Amino acid sequence: MQTVAKNANTEIRVHVYVLCWNEAVILPHFLRHYAFAEKIVVFDNGSDDGSQEIVEAAGNAELRSFDTEGELNDHSYLQIKNEVWKESRGQADFVVVCDMDEFLYHPDLPEVLREMKRREATVLMPKGYEMVGEQEPGSDEDLLDCIREGMRLHVYDKCLLFDPNAVEQIDYEIGCHVCHPQGRVAYFRVPGLMLLHYKHLSPDYVWARYEVYRARMTQESIRSGNAPHYQISRERLQARYERMRGGSVDVIALAEEKSQQGQCLQEAVDLSDAREHAMEAFARGDLDRAYGWLEYFSDWRPGHYLVHASLAVVFAKRVVEDRYDAAVQKAMNVVESDYSLQRAVVLAEAQLANVEGLLQVARTVNSAGCWHLGLPCLLKAHRLQPERVDILMRLAYANNKRGDKVAALNFCEQVMEKRPEELAVHELAVTLLRELGRGSDAERMLELLRKLKQGE
Repeated sequence: MQTVAKNANTEIRVHVYVLCWNEAVILPHFLRHYAFAEKIVVFDNGSDDGSQEIVEAAGNAELRSFDTEGELNDHSYLQIKNEVWKESRGQADFVVVCDMDEFLYHPDLPEVLREMKRREATVLMPKGYEMVGEQEPGSDEDLLDCIREGMRLHVYDKCLLFDPNAVEQIDYEIGCHVCHPQGRVAYFRVPGLMLLHYKHLSPDYVWARYEVYRARMTQESIRSGNAPHYQISRERLQARYERMRGGSVDVIALAEEKSQQGQCLQEAVDLSDAREHAMEAFARGDLDRAYGWLEYFSDWRPGHYLVHASLAVVFAKRVVEDRYDAAVQKAMNVVESDYSLQRAVVLAEAQLANVEGLLQVARTVNSAGCWHLGLPCLLKAHRLQPERVDILMRLAYANNKRGDKVAALNFCEQVMEKRPEELAVHELAVTLLRELGRGSDAERMLELLRKLKQGE
């Protein structure tokens, strides 16, 4: 494989730390891709598909095991990623902390790392792409040749390579899409540097993975809204695949083209000036100036809280001019990835006291089918204005869509107390009662609905 041959010549010492659970399909590709590393440490979470044997047979990998009792435990994963790389201090120039489906790529990655070292940069900023395949490649095939097309997704601009001797804490958040590095932080980017996310090897492959991930998710993870994409239907997954195909480009060719066009870029500070200027502008209500600073900031830190805080402000102020819509779309990253939007909603729910702003957020995300994101804003709006029947009705619909029939019925009853003539709430209540197995109550409600329609 050409990429491995070029990367293997680098004198830069790189240690790779990666999590693994039943990754036998992609594991051989990962080990070949990162063959330039001095050390690859695979943290296995009890794989039973042959992954452990693949690691043990490889000459460039070390197997370590950890146990989460058969559950997908985000906190355990987070602890490993935030701490284990520190053992490379004094031994490696850079560490890579990643998942098995994340492939850092550049046509000449060794030169990128050498230039990064020369400039004393400490945190690498690739541009993320969600790769889209139709058929799983064989274990001896070149993954980057088999699946070359992908869609730009800002949420995968992840800081997965950094200097362990300069960074004191990487401080990843759940999912590790966002981090808050501390220490000597100097971001570095070069045209053509990509992070290829190979989750979607084929529609059947990703659906099978989602099914097993759903079974492994803890109730805490589900309640917290972590990895909501695991909960989608097969039909919705297929629709997402079609949209991704339509927006995909040849990422490998693009990397070649971009790498020949530009120069290495470096931001020697942690962008604190841009952050402060943006927040000051927001405080003054100067959204134009704030977005000028935000655009500069988000090019380097798309996952930072400032981007999401700004989204929450935009939603709350109901700014709908085209230029702001474009900024919102850029940060949301659409394509079923509601991570940025989720963080914006959390900030809005926690900090806003503007009911119309909260309802705007809820309306936006609910119309996209993200009911788990709109619900917190509706609840906050209800706490602020408990007398509003329209909010109660939205809560009934949202809980029904989320699958919480009992809560939905509870809100229906509150609507009926305040507005007994409301036909829509009785119709929803009939459906809910039937789905809850309360047939006799449903019939009584249906009879009441008939009388209401007849004006009795």
